[in-house]
Amino acid sequence: LDSDGDGVPDAQDKCPQDKGTAEFKGCASAALLDSDGDGIFDDKDKCPDAPETKNGYVDEDGCPDSPPPAALVPFLGTVQGVAFESDRADLLPSSLPVLDRAIAALKTDATVKLEIAGYTDNSGDPAHNQELSQKRADAVKAYLISKGIDAARLTSRGFGQDSAIADNATPEGREKNRRVEFHFVN
Repeated sequence: LDSDGDGVPDAQDKCPQDKGTAEFKGCASAALLDSDGDGIFDDKDKCPDAPETKNGYVDEDGCPDSPPPAALVPFLGTVQGVAFESDRADLLPSSLPVLDRAIAALKTDATVKLEIAGYTDNSGDPAHNQELSQKRADAVKAYLISKGIDAARLTSRGFGQDSAIADNATPEGREKNRRVEFHFVN
């Protein structure tokens, strides 16, 4: 069967709905081809035959990475215990011991880079929530820098109310959605 009539049988065609070439395994170009199915197209994939590329690091090289150092693993994803004043970017004092443990872990491997992602619930204006989430991510970044983490190892990004992990219709859900996540960047 060759659904798109490009001469590449559907069983081997990586783009069976689009007419392509045998050179690109049935796709029109390498930009549309993902030979190993890792979500990174072959034109950007430095390891197009290595499907195991997802391990928690944020990178786009398509190659397998070593896992983050063990001390850093507890801080991957949502960092439990980081909280802010209501509708502000001021860290609550209860957040500092959690962040201090993250700092100690970051100091065990000076090569690890970190993206700090801030999120809000859906209360209020989306534009305000976007700005607030960025300010909160920036506040965490500033705290880490103030405790000796090199600024070149850190990026911060606000996502506003996007990517809710709980139902915003309940107070408990809104509390879970107001969060900070750490993503290790390789």
